[in-house]
Amino acid sequence: MKSILIVGGGWLGLPLGEDLSALGFSVTVTKTTQAGVESLPTSLNGLQLCLPNASCHVNLSSFDVIVVCIPPGLKKEPTGTRYIEKLKALYQRLLSQKTHLIFCNSTGIYEGIEGDCDEMTTLPCGSQKSSILYEAEQLTQAQNFLRLTILRLGGLVGADRVPGRFLAGKRALKGAAHPVNLVHQYDVIQAIIHCIQTELSGTFNLVSPLRCTRKLFYTKSAMLLQLEPPEFMMADTSLGRRVSGDRITMTGFNYTCCTFEQLMDFQQQ
Repeated sequence: MKSILIVGGGWLGLPLGEDLSALGFSVTVTKTTQAGVESLPTSLNGLQLCLPNASCHVNLSSFDVIVVCIPPGLKKEPTGTRYIEKLKALYQRLLSQKTHLIFCNSTGIYEGIEGDCDEMTTLPCGSQKSSILYEAEQLTQAQNFLRLTILRLGGLVGADRVPGRFLAGKRALKGAAHPVNLVHQYDVIQAIIHCIQTELSGTFNLVSPLRCTRKLFYTKSAMLLQLEPPEFMMADTSLGRRVSGDRITMTGFNYTCCTFEQLMDFQQQ
């Protein structure tokens, strides 16, 4: 079986590693501290890696597959400088590009667009966030990996990320009619596994097929949890953007969480 390195053993990387290990892969997960490494399940190999400045005693190029799950952290650092530095430092540690690299990006790369968008949409879209995420993709593509998969993830839900809590009780919110572009953690993990098993290359959005407005989705979500629903400004008639996640379904992948109930409640059995 293939050896897999997951860079970023957090909300997505850790459960991904556990599922890959259960399938028989040899999985190594990075954590930024030794305490984090020691906290990993025994089924996973741990590697301390605190980018951008950390040294690394392991040849990262020895892995068959590398999955990059580094959060951009643009809310804390809107300029994205540290995020780009982390990616540059990681790629400098890859002595050879003879690997399959799977890069987890965000559909925030389409920020600034109104209407429908997909993987063929012209980028960057003008906003600071779009420009940073686009730069991250360009940097990754410039490395000339043997095989490269870019996954642009929609808004992440599942596990402890419960949509009903996101906007509960808030007032005067914009974007009542905007589409939601969400994806469940389970579907992201299954998509990454699909890319590894099929050796899939290319760029793909990961967004649930659910078609629903922000007002309807977040109001219903809050009420389901018996929380105060959000209030939207109905005078805001902007359309927002609808990101298509259909392209990856043409490769044999199927979303599991496609309805409101599944996005809210789905747990792998």
